[in-house]
Formats: sequence, C-alpha cells, structure tokens
Amino acid sequence: MTKLLLTGAVLLLHFLVFLSLGTLFLKLFKRERFSISLAVLLGYFCYFGLFEVLCLPFVFLQTSLTAFSWVLLAVLGAAVAAACVTGVRSWAGQVKTIPGIPKDHSVLFLFLLAAVAFQCFFVAVYYDGSADAAYYVGVASTSAYTDTLGTYNPYTGNLMKSFNVRYVFSCYPLHNAFVAKMTGLPAIVQAKTVMAVVNAVIANLLYYQIGCRLFQGKSRKYPDLMVLFLTVMNIYSNSIYLPASFFFLRLYEGKAVLANIIFPMILYCSIRIWQDEQDRLAWAALFFCNLTAVTFSGSSFLVIFGCGAVILPVILFRHRFRLLKNWIVGIAPIFVWAAAYLLVKLQVLSLSIRQG
Repeated sequence: MTKLLLTGAVLLLHFLVFLSLGTLFLKLFKRERFSISLAVLLGYFCYFGLFEVLCLPFVFLQTSLTAFSWVLLAVLGAAVAAACVTGVRSWAGQVKTIPGIPKDHSVLFLFLLAAVAFQCFFVAVYYDGSADAAYYVGVASTSAYTDTLGTYNPYTGNLMKSFNVRYVFSCYPLHNAFVAKMTGLPAIVQAKTVMAVVNAVIANLLYYQIGCRLFQGKSRKYPDLMVLFLTVMNIYSNSIYLPASFFFLRLYEGKAVLANIIFPMILYCSIRIWQDEQDRLAWAALFFCNLTAVTFSGSSFLVIFGCGAVILPVILFRHRFRLLKNWIVGIAPIFVWAAAYLLVKLQVLSLSIRQG
C-alpha cells in the first residue's frame, strides 16, 4: 500500500511540474487564454526540453546522478515557486469553471474520462519484455543504483568503455533515474508504470487540444467525440506498423512518444500556424517539441520531414517566405543532434568513459 501511495504521489508530482512550467510558458504569451489542460501539455514539452539541455553536459562530464539531481531540483523548485506566485489567479479561475463542465460537455465528458482511465489502466498493467523495454528500464535502474548518468551497460550491469552514440543524446531514461533517486520509487515502476500513465494522459490532452483547434468556435462536444473516436480507432489498430500498438503496448518507450505525442504536437502547432502564421506561442511550442523529440529518441531526425510536410505548405502556398527563418529555428534542435551524431561517427568527438 505504501508503494502504491508513493506511485500516486510521484504521478501527481509530474503533473504539478508540468502545470508550473506550462503556466510560466503561457504567461509569456499574454494574449493566450489560460487553460490548465493546455498549460500541462505545454509544460510537458518545456520540462523534457529543459531536462535535455541541463542533463547532457552532466552526462559528458560524467558527474554523479546526485549532483545533477540537485541542480535540476533547484531549477524546478524555482519554476514551481514562480508559477505559484504568478499563476495562482489563473488556476483559481479555472477551478471556478468546474461546475460548468457538465453543461459544456454533456454526458460525453463522462465517456471521455472513462476512455482515458481505461487507457491509463491498460498501459500501467501491461508487461512488455522486448529488448527496447530492457534498455529503458536498465538505464534508469543502473544509473539510479550506481549514482551515475548512463555509464553502465543496461543489459549486463558492467561499466561501458564508451557511450553508445545511438542513445547517449536521448536523456529520457535518465529522467526516470532522477525520479527514482529523489523519491525512492523503484526505477522499474517509474519507467514502466508512472511514465506510461503520464504519456497516456498527455497524449489525450494533446488530441483534445487538436480537436479544439479543428472545431474552433463550436461546442466542446466535438473535441470530446474526436478523442473518443481516436480511442476506438487505436483499440482496433492492432499492428506493429501503426502508432496504436506502441500506444497501448510500449508507451513508456521513447519511440512510442515520438509516434503518439511528438508528431501529433507538430500537427497541433501547424494547425495554429495555418490559422495564424504569426502565432508566437505555436512557433515556440514547435521548438520545444523538436527539442523534446531529441530527448526521447534517436529517431527524432524523422521529425524534420514531419515539420516540412505540414509547415512548408503554409510558407509556399501563401508565399510567406519570411517564415522560413521561424521554421529553421523550430527544427534547429534536430540539426544540432544530427551534427553531433555525425561528429562522433567521424571520430571528431570522443564518447569514451573514464574507467575505475
């Protein structure tokens, strides 16, 4: 029971951090109407983008997990404190709207909550024993219990001679190690249960926000129906070639996040940019989305093509070539990752690990 309560507390702590960072993000764009669901969604990308930027230097300096954790805790603590000061009125305003939810959404809202609860339960209890699963749990476990940052082989537990260039730039497993180290929650529970539920909730918040943009000005029932439709579609899309299988079976893995959260977020940003090409929040969110893609998976180079497919038509069909610089800045994290990968492959940069 104690472990179950701790798991629930850690889960809520994730969303508190996301809400805080998202609130600060929204405060930078005063024209944007405040929404807790949008704040949590944006905070998710802000957190993992920030985590990547802070974590990588500590990885290459081969410092301890504890040293990095205290630096990150200081940054997050300051962010949460700032959000509490600047966002308390916005949060209170959102709480006051709760009695109006039944009127805005009708009975569909109950079906929506049931659908999300079903997804969270399924991804939390399903067991996957693939090689990728062993990697994501192994890195988190070895890092947490050896107080290091990814220097031990997740399959054997032995100290590696050099970092694996395929994985070293994606710091997502080290987030799970950080949480396990700071809270005492077993790394396997954090990696396979907490993050699976977190990603399921974030994915549904994202789908809902996409629905709100597609059905802008219409009843909230339309986004509700869209999320319900996507849930049913995912349930019946049982194939290794579709994102749905990754959603229900491997949602704690980086590639699953890429398919079910990163690419839909690019679509969300693109819809906003299509509706208003000067939408500063959408362009900023696109940057953090691409930075987060690097955090989760080395396959993030595919994001370049996704961004091009949905944003270049806005630039070309409307002859808004000045927006090219916005697009280039948005996908800059992917190019930086690709350049670093190339330098390692050409042996210009060394990823050797200190022995002993």
